[in-house]
Amino acid sequence: TGFAIKNKISHHLNFGHIHSKIRVGVFFGGKSVEHEVSVITGLQAFNHIDREKYDPIPIYITKDGKFYMVFSNSNDLGIAVSDSPLGPFIAPEKPLLESTIDGHLFFDDDGRVYLYYVSWRSTYGIYGCELDPSLSSVIEGSEKLLLTASLAWERQGERIAEGPAILKHNGTYYLTYSGSHYSSKDYAVGYATSSSPLGKYEKNKGNPVLSRSTTVNGTGHHSFVRVENTGELFIVYHCHRPTPEYTDRIICIDRVRFSPSKYGIDRIEIYGPTSTPQNYPK
Repeated sequence: TGFAIKNKISHHLNFGHIHSKIRVGVFFGGKSVEHEVSVITGLQAFNHIDREKYDPIPIYITKDGKFYMVFSNSNDLGIAVSDSPLGPFIAPEKPLLESTIDGHLFFDDDGRVYLYYVSWRSTYGIYGCELDPSLSSVIEGSEKLLLTASLAWERQGERIAEGPAILKHNGTYYLTYSGSHYSSKDYAVGYATSSSPLGKYEKNKGNPVLSRSTTVNGTGHHSFVRVENTGELFIVYHCHRPTPEYTDRIICIDRVRFSPSKYGIDRIEIYGPTSTPQNYPK
């Protein structure tokens, strides 16, 4: 699944170009809401894709009017391009990065484009790099290891830091990520901050900022969505029920805000996981 973050559309997508309808359930404020949404099924639009091992990520729109989709296929990462959000998306002949998943594009205010991802080509961790203007190659020498799972809350089930997503606020870059194994009840979200898009990043002393409650386990692997007219910020993530055994994941939405902190830069506050009725986005 994926969510459009840097643009004005939000799609739940599969790769391909055959139109269909599905029912999507969203857990918001303790209430499960189902909506019928248009999706794209099939994989005919992609070349060189293992159709059993693909992982769709968000769609992004850039200034040239093209639509770009980051995807992982057999644990390699690529960026496909289309003239329409409905496809067909054309994948490159070769992956952009091997042994890499969880790609997240970030378009900075100066027009430069950065890619954040999880890789294990050397040290397992979250990396970042700058892309060339065409988004087809990594600028040589720009790739950096940004953080690893070094803390106890990031090592529940397995030692993992994954699912990066960048926010920029008042000139500070917030690298948000999930720690631990997704099936662990303690899977959670934290963040690190930097004055530069490629670090050095310092982990927030108050991590995690989204974690399990008495009604929800395994909160993580998120994206952010900002309401166009009001600027209200939301986090979209998954969780599972607080049962002795791991259960299927549920999509959740909660509110986010930046608040002053004693450390000099604003902190991220997430109002969740909620388990009572919440107001819909304005």
